[in-house]
Amino acid sequence: MACSKIFSGDIPEVMQNIIENLRDDIKSLYSCILINRNCCFLATPLLWEDPFSVKYRNNLSHHFIDTYFSFLNENDKNKVNKIKFHKSDIKSSYKPLFNYHALIKTLDTFRMELHIICWLNTTTNNDQGTSNEKAYVQLITLQDESNEEFRLVKANKRNNGIQTICTILFNLFVENNDENSEEKDIITDLIKSQSQLSSIKMRFSYNILSHSFLDSLKNSSNTLTSLYFGSNNISDLSYDALSNLTQLKSLQFKDCDLNSGIFRSLLKIKTPLKIKTFAIKKIHVREIVEIELFLQKVGYYIKNLVLDIEYIYRNDNHFKERLFDAIINYCEKIQFLHLCHIDYNDIPKLSKIIPNFNNTLKFLTLEVKFFNFEHFSYNISINNDVDELKISSMILKLLCDSLPSNLCYLDLNLVINPDDIKLLFDNCDQIDLKRLLIRNRSSHNLDVTLNVIKDFIKNKNLDYLSYSIRNDPKFRNNLELLFKEIQSFVKMKNYYDLAIKLDHNGNIKFNY
Repeated sequence: MACSKIFSGDIPEVMQNIIENLRDDIKSLYSCILINRNCCFLATPLLWEDPFSVKYRNNLSHHFIDTYFSFLNENDKNKVNKIKFHKSDIKSSYKPLFNYHALIKTLDTFRMELHIICWLNTTTNNDQGTSNEKAYVQLITLQDESNEEFRLVKANKRNNGIQTICTILFNLFVENNDENSEEKDIITDLIKSQSQLSSIKMRFSYNILSHSFLDSLKNSSNTLTSLYFGSNNISDLSYDALSNLTQLKSLQFKDCDLNSGIFRSLLKIKTPLKIKTFAIKKIHVREIVEIELFLQKVGYYIKNLVLDIEYIYRNDNHFKERLFDAIINYCEKIQFLHLCHIDYNDIPKLSKIIPNFNNTLKFLTLEVKFFNFEHFSYNISINNDVDELKISSMILKLLCDSLPSNLCYLDLNLVINPDDIKLLFDNCDQIDLKRLLIRNRSSHNLDVTLNVIKDFIKNKNLDYLSYSIRNDPKFRNNLELLFKEIQSFVKMKNYYDLAIKLDHNGNIKFNY
């Protein structure tokens, strides 16, 4: 009886919870639309909240773009039809069931551009040549004057701006590859038009950030919880506007030339700043004092921490030492820890950091610093890995005595000596490890290492394993044999399928 009520729509609150749990299951959501009217109204907003995130594939339908343009006034519909060379599906008589453009909650400008270009390519004549680019420029400058909820932000092809129809955005991803002053105003106006932004991710090849852009973040100061800077030279800006972001929960930097100004502004916030995720990836840093003070302010709340520092200004040998000390002194609840470019000088502090989170740490990724970047070519003739081997050996030995009791995920990117990894495995009896990922950069004793891993798997209750080695046919064949031998004990997957990372919102992301 209860089941019949649920599927007849008599218990909408139960159906709402069920459909909400299917948020990432697109096929099931489409099936829910066909059950009844109530399920249709519950599932449709989930399907249309982030339509541009769908990755391109052959025969991908772009009908949703036609649907968005159906909200244009009659004059603009005629312009679209003309731009698309009379092959458009936009009909004047078509009346959509929902205001689909108002359902958009996440906007990735880069993916949006890709979809629009593909949309044009599927509906225009291939022999039109340059007409397609002209059509794109015309298309994205259309205005809708008949619908107050309809918003189409102007831009042009030259600065890669992408236009959208949206009223309320929760997540905004902006990516730009050209330097153009007009782009600053376009992005600033878009952010100012939103009052409920929860996360902003920015990736620019050029420094187009401005003071007015940062000031526009004030409009979302009560809702903005995630801020992600990528590929930005942000060392010369004033960040006073960031002192208004009292609800910030995630702060991430990648490929940035970073100074202390941003931390100085965040330190001005009087109320507790409960940042859960702090990540600095592939950055160049200049000063440590403000970062130390920042960690003192927010360290108690941090649960997810990523440190990937490629370059330290003036080669300050004490920078990482002071940074690690700040983590040890102020961070208490780390659950996710990812450390890159581990060097000789980092080992003493590393031996203190990991035991410091013995009761909380669940996800651990450690990557050695590679002095010879040709390692990444996986050339089997390269044997100059003495430094990396020594550091890797030190890391594995310290892990023998410091693996947290709650650890369920271990990801190692090292040059591995089989004796060292065996010693580590012998000390894992009390650890309930579920995922083990190893990227072995060594070119020696690979057969021995494979046997060590095989013996460990057979006696350990692992769920998943990933093991990556150099691109050599002989070792690849041995790896295939390993896969056949252990498939009854553990699921062996590609590294990128099993790797657990942080998403742009600072949440732990499982790919599998």
